[in-house]
This record gives sequence, C-alpha cells and structure tokens, in this order.
Amino acid sequence: MYKTVYDNDIEIITAILELHLKQDRFQLDPTFSTGKFYKGLKEPEIKGDLYPQRDDVVKMDTNSLEFGGL
Repeated sequence: MYKTVYDNDIEIITAILELHLKQDRFQLDPTFSTGKFYKGLKEPEIKGDLYPQRDDVVKMDTNSLEFGGL
C-alpha cells in the first residue's frame, strides 16, 4: 500500500522509483552536481554535470545528450 501524501522528498523519490521504474536508483542524472539531492538515497549509476565537482562525475551537457543509437 502506497501513501498518497509523503512527509519528505526521500519518501517521494523512493515511491517514484518503486512505482514507475521498478528499481532502487536512477540510472542517470545529467545534473548531479555534488549529489546533495541524493542524501538518504542511492546515487545514480551514471552521474554527470556540466562542471563536475567530484571525480566520479562525468562532464556532460544536457543540451546535447547522446544515447547510443536511441
């Protein structure tokens, strides 16, 4: 049973992941920055940002994302 009203952002994001993506994390966040949004959540598999601030974040521009033949 899922609530229709959530108490915080983590509960909302967790419900979205469970209901719509059937997984426990996002695959990609092209606007990851420092990852503060994911406090209390699993970080995405692929983290990107126009100006990466961490070693595990890939430089990526949301205006020209490529998805290998999609």
